[in-house]
Amino acid sequence: MHTHVFSYSSCGFTAIREEELIYLMERDADIVIEEDGVTLIIPDELLRGLVDMNNLQDVSVSINATLGSEADIAAGNFLTVNVSITIGGEIIQVTPVPYAVAVSLADFGINLEGINTYRLVAISPDGTILGGRFDRATGLFIFESQICGDFTITYVQTLRRLSLGLDSFNITDLADNTPVQVMDVMPVIQDGRTLVPVRFVAYALGAEVDWTSQTEDRPLTVYITMNGETLSFGIGEMTPELAALGMDVPAQLMNGRTMVPLRFVSEFFGAIVTWDAETRTVEIIPN
Repeated sequence: MHTHVFSYSSCGFTAIREEELIYLMERDADIVIEEDGVTLIIPDELLRGLVDMNNLQDVSVSINATLGSEADIAAGNFLTVNVSITIGGEIIQVTPVPYAVAVSLADFGINLEGINTYRLVAISPDGTILGGRFDRATGLFIFESQICGDFTITYVQTLRRLSLGLDSFNITDLADNTPVQVMDVMPVIQDGRTLVPVRFVAYALGAEVDWTSQTEDRPLTVYITMNGETLSFGIGEMTPELAALGMDVPAQLMNGRTMVPLRFVSEFFGAIVTWDAETRTVEIIPN
């Protein structure tokens, strides 16, 4: 894949004309737009999706980052990042696939010495935690989003960032706010989905778990409740309702444990789930 880097005016505004869009799409090119201390990466799939939604029209993009006030920084709200995309004069609120933002915190004079950088996250315009991660090797904080608007790079003292390796029994909180949990059954991969014991999913999310016994009409059923919302499903059960919610692998009994699809359950309750193929590790940030 080729990457095309656009220059732009000092105000951080980039206009991509129709002929440039054609040029980029013919080469399956990403767009990388750099402003002082912040970079926006628009993948080829996103560009094509925008064009498909709005026909072939000029695209305008702006990105900028603003350092918080002394009071904001003291409260852990380090930076505000604004991402704006318009096509054919129409402001895009939600993009068809994620874009990425990389922020050089050192360029804004932010000193991270002595703090747990796993507690740094991006907060979306609606107040939802998006996740993101600080890379000490590059000094960049990187996050992805499908929403445009203002984002806050924030240090959350109480954040939990739970890491689960597929070859490990341990669930580790990288943010050091909860103790290590040791599972008695390792994760299992089935049809491309990671299954883990339900009580450890509940631990990761801060949810409660209950069961009802098997009957003639329904199998053994699991109930997971969090913040007044309940998700229930039977062991081995795949209903149209569950499929509509995004569940594509049923809960199962393995070695005496109820194993449930980790991503489906976590995302149902609003958690951010990321997968690192290189380390075979799942990371969960509850919202």
